[in-house]
Amino acid sequence: MKIRWQIIIAVTLLIVLVFFVTTSVMATLKVEKPLVSILEGESNISEFIIQEDGDTTKIIISLKSFDSLLDFHKKLDSSLDQILKKDYTIIYNNEVPSLEHSSWSNYWRVNATLQELLVSGNYTEAMMVFDELIGVDNYFLYIENNQLFFFFNLDSYTYFNVFKLERGDYRW
Repeated sequence: MKIRWQIIIAVTLLIVLVFFVTTSVMATLKVEKPLVSILEGESNISEFIIQEDGDTTKIIISLKSFDSLLDFHKKLDSSLDQILKKDYTIIYNNEVPSLEHSSWSNYWRVNATLQELLVSGNYTEAMMVFDELIGVDNYFLYIENNQLFFFFNLDSYTYFNVFKLERGDYRW
């Protein structure tokens, strides 16, 4: 009689465990599968990586071309917003110039100025530095829906980043 109760308890615990594992996997697939199909369906994406970090999802994207970036990002952001109910960040994987390349120093100075801009909010000073480092017609700053879009050309490299602005703070 004692063994029968132990078997019943073990089988019940096993069923509960299988139920929780199955629902967890199915919940992940409900988000993961549409997310992957959206990213694979974009012809401008050459490669992507999805990273789960607690309550946030990071999507790192390498682009094939930089045509119509703003429209591309808005469409992608809208699609992801529909399936990802939690917080997410899109990071564009830009090629970094090698140490020997002439634009290496300017690239890092532009990024340092950008970080300072995001913290201080001093757009005028940042744009003067960008004018000097990149050239007046070689960059584009745009803010919409609490997102800062930053696109610039430096020598033979093209860069595109989007930053979420939240109450004077920002996130990658």
